[in-house]
Amino acid sequence: MYDSGVSAGDLLQWAARPDNSSAAELIRRMYGNEIFDAPLWDHLVKLAAFDPLPAMGSIDVPLLAVFGSQDTVTPVRPSLTVLTAHVSPDHLKTAVIAGGNHRIQRAHT
Repeated sequence: MYDSGVSAGDLLQWAARPDNSSAAELIRRMYGNEIFDAPLWDHLVKLAAFDPLPAMGSIDVPLLAVFGSQDTVTPVRPSLTVLTAHVSPDHLKTAVIAGGNHRIQRAHT
């Protein structure tokens, strides 16, 4: 979906289909219930298509990775596993915000 250049309207139609309900719920958790305007959607498509893994090994400046402990979109443990495997420990600092969600806000459970 991300790499095919779908429009914001296409996304809304896709999200309304019952067979996409779990993926649509993930999108709602990530971005809320706002309807995307075209420039924002284009930006999100580019973000989703970007693979940071190839560049991680060449990071040669300090990197602070901040996570929310209650983030269901980017879980802490797998993210830390990838970062520590690919970024030099001399450059990597991490912080986990207790009770934080994907937006580093207090998660409401």
